[in-house]
Amino acid sequence: MKKAVLFVFAASLPLMARSGGAPAGHTGAPGDAVCTACHRGNDLNSPGGSVRIQASPFRMGQAQTLRVTVSHPEAARWGFQITARWAKDPTQNAGRFNAPSGDVQVLPNNYATHTAPGTTSGGAGGAKTFEVEWVAPEGADDSDIIFYAAGNAANNSSNNQGDRIYTTSTRIQAEATCGFTERPVITGVVDGGSFNRAGSAGAILTINGRNFAVVNTRRDATLGYVRDSNFPKELGCMAVEIGGQRAPILFASDQQINVQAPALTTLGDVPVRVIMNPDRSNAVTSDAANIPLQATSPAFFTFNGRSVAALLAGSAQIIADPAVVQGARPARPGEIIELYATGLGPTNPAVAPGALAPAMAVPTTQKVEVTIGNTRLPDSEVLYSGLAPGNISGLQQINVRIPTTAANGDLSIRLSVAGNQSVAGTTIPVRAAQ
Repeated sequence: MKKAVLFVFAASLPLMARSGGAPAGHTGAPGDAVCTACHRGNDLNSPGGSVRIQASPFRMGQAQTLRVTVSHPEAARWGFQITARWAKDPTQNAGRFNAPSGDVQVLPNNYATHTAPGTTSGGAGGAKTFEVEWVAPEGADDSDIIFYAAGNAANNSSNNQGDRIYTTSTRIQAEATCGFTERPVITGVVDGGSFNRAGSAGAILTINGRNFAVVNTRRDATLGYVRDSNFPKELGCMAVEIGGQRAPILFASDQQINVQAPALTTLGDVPVRVIMNPDRSNAVTSDAANIPLQATSPAFFTFNGRSVAALLAGSAQIIADPAVVQGARPARPGEIIELYATGLGPTNPAVAPGALAPAMAVPTTQKVEVTIGNTRLPDSEVLYSGLAPGNISGLQQINVRIPTTAANGDLSIRLSVAGNQSVAGTTIPVRAAQ
């Protein structure tokens, strides 16, 4: 496919047993637990309180003071834990912590937390701010850094009931990284699946050109870049405007950008611009390039430009010729498979461009027709068409049953939605079980 696009801490101990600091790994960061495993009685991030992180852009190898503020008007005791991770891979630690006062201690594996004295002092006005020193990692890297923190606005009872736990994250960039001077140049805008010159609202698009990033660098908007369940609209000091609206970004290199089109209602040619150093005094903007927007623009994602991106339904088994994708296998007649596409049109309920699709089914409002070989599948064999759960809302999924009468071979496969068809030439391998 072209570049498109819990551990639960089970112990139950009273607050005093944790006043010396929560065990490492309770910030809510990827792979971490959260403190509600022990402190019960209120929902995570219940109304009325918060935890906030104050941090500045970083300079490699340099220290800065972070401020973690835990607040709730009814709290009488305070605790926190913080960790730092690379945005490109939020399972990897970034930098290190130091304890500048007796309120804070450093834990193994890149965590900082409160001490017993720190839980009680300075909590006037329904809030307490902890200060911790963080030293940025040495060496050059093009990734942002994300701080994850949990805060405990406790009631100071003799047990851990009724405490309020809050989590948050804050993302920072390297200092003075937005210094691009060359004007970005767009050479083409196409759909992000088949690279056809058409798109639609909410579809994934690919922008080709140059001067979109530092040469030979690339950024993938992995889940570490997602804030409040939304993908970023600035990535690596670059932004994209489509029809005058900022577009969520999935990927950027010096010559290619993958974005999701905003929820535009205009059809026909729509201007696309790339902006370097966006919202800054040194912003540099490309000339506009147009892409024609349709009501729908169905397009399969593929592994090699032809073989459709597909999985065996409910599994991680890739459906493809193993010569195309190692470990894959062809589909078998009668099997249900998941096909991945974009541009299938709106859904019910609507999910905004750039948002993570929920775990529940979110179907398209328009009927999706699928043809395999020379056979248009009955509507009853198109079992689902809608958002792919847990992915950006521009990635869509169609579940179909391969006809039991399907012949062996690389069969053509096409989509049709509201009168618009996917491009010809896409195939799916089918082989009867031996």
